[in-house]
Amino acid sequence: MKLQLTFNGAQASSDQLIAILASAGANTSININTAQSIPTPALKKIIQAAGSKNLNLEFNGAQLSGNQGDQIKQALAVAGAATTISINTAQAVQTAVIVSIIRAAGSKKLHADFDGAQLSGNPGDQLKQALAAAGANTGISVNNAQSLVTSNLVSVVQSARSKRFSAAFNGSKLSGSPGDQIKQVLLAAGVKTNISVSQAQAIFTPTLVSVVKTAASKNLNLSFVGSKLSGNSGDQLKQVLAVAGANTRVSLNSAQSLQLTALISIIQAAGSKKFGADYNGTQLSGSAGGQIKQAVAVAGINTVISVNTAQIILTQMLISIIQAARSKTLAFDFNGAQASANQLAQATAVAGANITISVNTAQVQTTASLMALVRAAG
Repeated sequence: MKLQLTFNGAQASSDQLIAILASAGANTSININTAQSIPTPALKKIIQAAGSKNLNLEFNGAQLSGNQGDQIKQALAVAGAATTISINTAQAVQTAVIVSIIRAAGSKKLHADFDGAQLSGNPGDQLKQALAAAGANTGISVNNAQSLVTSNLVSVVQSARSKRFSAAFNGSKLSGSPGDQIKQVLLAAGVKTNISVSQAQAIFTPTLVSVVKTAASKNLNLSFVGSKLSGNSGDQLKQVLAVAGANTRVSLNSAQSLQLTALISIIQAAGSKKFGADYNGTQLSGSAGGQIKQAVAVAGINTVISVNTAQIILTQMLISIIQAARSKTLAFDFNGAQASANQLAQATAVAGANITISVNTAQVQTTASLMALVRAAG
């Protein structure tokens, strides 16, 4: 079993985090968002307690105070090999500062994410400077990539070369000829560049198929919203899956919105292609467990079936789903503020190596119950 615990840095106590990190094994990842809310001395103690444990710290670039880069630099200085530090809304940090942070990272694991809709000045310049300073373990990404002029974005992608770079498009916000911008970026993409498109169902199917064909062996991720699929709800995904290459991943969220027969047909069409189907636990009705079990039964080796707000599912049904999975890949995400310690304990007790259990707002759970989960994960 893989265990992921996510804490809100503004609400979690450093004592709780240190205690859990001390017990964490190789199968547990600890994530702390709003890390900028933790006083720097306490943050350094948490990082030092992690040692070689899997720790992910996320800072909000728009909420950094004082010397914007100082807290992150101090965190990087004590970070171990398994600690990753990320900055969202990185465009809110002065370019000179973000570049100095990236340089200070050296070989440490760092990720900086920029919002393309909020980049100012020459939109590609800040990204290019960040990429130029990036080391082998630093990733640079831009969301709302469709907000950049295509020529600027292509220039950024070309400047990435062998650096780790990602560009995320919102398919519902593409203008002009929707596929052209993505195609040009894909053609310029290097082996370490990842292109993703959310709201992919908003793009006409022939255009989307053309985009996937253009991707060929490039890294491409397409995400569809099940409740927004039109016409034959499975047809668009099947056509995309049919032409998907080895490095293309297709995912479907709000999978419960589709009729079971349509969903099963899509999963079967995926075969050994990379595919994911995510259910919203709060919207499951009737024999929810039976529906998920049938999806798991036909899942291929590269298909992941996941459930968010999993705490809504009755514990015994949840256990039967996990037990029915056998060697199939399943992921369950629980809201720690709504799940009981008993439910989480029972789920982890039966989870095999192919199961991932995630708990967000984990700071609401008691330290004792979280430590029990960590011990169960091994």
